[in-house]
Amino acid sequence: MLVCRFATIAAATLFALLLGSGSAWATSCSVPNFFVNSTIADADTVNANFTAVLACVNVNSVVGPNSTTNGNAACWNNTTGSLLKDCPAPGSGQGTPANPTGTASASLVMMGLGSSCTIIPNRSGKVLLVVSGNAANSASGDGWAYQIRYGIGGAPANAMAVTGTAATTSAPDVPPTGIALPFSTQGVVTGLALGTPVWFDVALQRFGAGGGTASVTNLTCSSLESRLDFRHSPRWRSDPANDNGQLRDLPYAA
Repeated sequence: MLVCRFATIAAATLFALLLGSGSAWATSCSVPNFFVNSTIADADTVNANFTAVLACVNVNSVVGPNSTTNGNAACWNNTTGSLLKDCPAPGSGQGTPANPTGTASASLVMMGLGSSCTIIPNRSGKVLLVVSGNAANSASGDGWAYQIRYGIGGAPANAMAVTGTAATTSAPDVPPTGIALPFSTQGVVTGLALGTPVWFDVALQRFGAGGGTASVTNLTCSSLESRLDFRHSPRWRSDPANDNGQLRDLPYAA
């Protein structure tokens, strides 16, 4: 009589059946009872084995949501318990606003770019904001100062008093007479509410004693959200010596 013993079930086989090949875990699960051919198994004995296997799977598997959206990514949801969640792609935005009316104000005023320069954060709330273009002043020997500002709700109009939150410090510049200089200014903001649209804009002022009108032209605004979550992410192992489709807990670049 052939005796079939299942005292120890290798997790590689167990998870290939229950979770598919390439599981993130490799360990052993033990069951408390043996089965013998041509005998009747007691229900309590069978149930005890199923309970042991279930407990092992619950401890050693990576638990996550029951459904996902195509194109989304798996990311860590917690440090214990249900570890995975379905994460959307990080938010991003790109705009080419029309040239705004310049300003002769000696203090910062908004340029009104916020209807074109927007982002909806949906992953981490940590966003890089970038505005680039050309800046000039109509008066000889005078310049400008500019700053990125951001906020939620209605975007400010051109020439409005400065509003929102500063993402950068104010940067003054005085070019050679009659020269428009290319510029690029960027700032990282954190703590943005997920799912809430955010506008960003350039606040501009003339700079110098001669007056004149400061202006920015040929503008491009870009925004990109970090995928940062718990500073680590589940990623497929990429190890030539052990490239077996396993998941690894790897740090993100901040």
